[in-house]
Amino acid sequence: MLRSEAGDDAEAGNDAGTGDDAGTGDDAGAGDVLVHGDFGPHNTLFEPRTFQVTAVVDWEFAHLGDPVEDLAWCEWIVRMHHPEHADALGHFFGAYGGTVPTWSARHASMLAKCASYREFCQRWDPSGPGVRQWEERTEITRAWQAQP
Repeated sequence: MLRSEAGDDAEAGNDAGTGDDAGTGDDAGAGDVLVHGDFGPHNTLFEPRTFQVTAVVDWEFAHLGDPVEDLAWCEWIVRMHHPEHADALGHFFGAYGGTVPTWSARHASMLAKCASYREFCQRWDPSGPGVRQWEERTEITRAWQAQP
């Protein structure tokens, strides 16, 4: 996470959002950080022996925003496309280095992103397959619960 000049780094306090709604993350908010916009394992390069991150690629959706966006979308990618690895999300949140936004904040961000993709598809091809796909994905996402 990159902060703007006005932002400062908070002490690490990792609440993996197991349902506790006491706070939505650190002091950074909308417009405070550079958000990748499509962060996840699919846009991350790793050193093959150590699995250290060597690069984050595909920045075409980058914008200033709220850090919850990238955390939530990475979680969404894992839950949706790699559910067999969802139990590893705790390690991802543990490595975050800041206060992890609550489940409700991450879930709301996931649903908002799904809605934006549905709206994009609606503009491109009203009632087309993309619209139906994002409607289905939204309902799947809506049914998710916090990870233990």
